[in-house]
Amino acid sequence: MGCGTGELCREFVSEKYLGIDISEIYINYAKKKNPGYEFAAMDATKLSFPNASFDVVMISGVLHHCADDIARAILREVKRVLSPNGKVVVCEDVPTRGKMNFIGQAIQKLDEGGNILSIADYQRLFEQYFKIKKSYPMSSGFCDYQVFVF
Repeated sequence: MGCGTGELCREFVSEKYLGIDISEIYINYAKKKNPGYEFAAMDATKLSFPNASFDVVMISGVLHHCADDIARAILREVKRVLSPNGKVVVCEDVPTRGKMNFIGQAIQKLDEGGNILSIADYQRLFEQYFKIKKSYPMSSGFCDYQVFVF
């Protein structure tokens, strides 16, 4: 979920990959740029898949764009489509870890992701639906993220 223009799809086996994003523009670009990979424009709160149809779901940079009720609706859908022994991997923006990381703070303000939560708040949200197996920090450039595995 949140595949955007498909920048990460080549990290996955094409036959086992399905990228979804709410933006048709991003999906159309991803399809052109990444032949052999499957993409679909879809609202993550109303997935068109049967129950228990995925072994792994990755949510990448989606939830910090969503109000709490939308984030909960997405997580309910993920739980519905996840197989009984499936895994969920979530990578989300967190407040910048360094107080002097002014560039990271500026990037977050420009990101349109007005719902960046603290790690503890993400944990409380996720624990309503899943058992967190592990969680660890990740950085990319000036941006700070937290990865959660359920």
